[in-house]
Amino acid sequence: MKQYRLNICILFVCIFATFFLLPYKSYGQLSGSYTINPTKAASNSNYKDWSSAIGDLISGSRTDGGTAQGAGVSGPVVIKVYDSIYANTQVVLTQISGTSISNTITFRSTKGDSSKCRITFPSSPSSSTDDYVLFLNGADFITFSGIGIERTGQNLYSTVVQISNDADNNTFNHCLIKGRKIPSNSGSGFNYTIGTCVYFAGNGDSTKFISNRMLYGYNGVYNTISC
Repeated sequence: MKQYRLNICILFVCIFATFFLLPYKSYGQLSGSYTINPTKAASNSNYKDWSSAIGDLISGSRTDGGTAQGAGVSGPVVIKVYDSIYANTQVVLTQISGTSISNTITFRSTKGDSSKCRITFPSSPSSSTDDYVLFLNGADFITFSGIGIERTGQNLYSTVVQISNDADNNTFNHCLIKGRKIPSNSGSGFNYTIGTCVYFAGNGDSTKFISNRMLYGYNGVYNTISC
């Protein structure tokens, strides 16, 4: 009987240790300074590509081999982006937990030159479902500073930035937003939603554009939402 009780006690201790005392995998939230730099190894503070940085912010996941720091933010975040051309890259930002007027997220080029730090994605002849380079889909309090956002090629679907789903309080500062160069004989112009530099497909309250340069496209800014 004593041996039986001893075995029960040992079993209880093992179960307790397994569930309560052993280390377990957990994630925090981002706060402070980080980089996107494909020339350096992935680390707690460096992402090798845009996809890993965005994935960590939104869902606490990354594909570059580094340790996830998210999801979400617990303070202001500045991500300095290495000056390079990030070809065939689409950036989709949905709502990120913890963002606020004090907990902003800033993507900033290393030297502040939007011609040297660019995200590019080719235009498409037929697809309107992913017609963007950058899509702010409900993301709030995001700033892009000194970054080039460019649609390449000469196909019809060539929108550069799309904003929708109550993506509010976002800022573009000293950015280059470059669309497709439209033929001089085109008469589509103002009534065309696709092929626009910035397309508001939904609400985007308090969006700020500060000292940016917009090139080409059917329109600089097109809005389908009534005020």
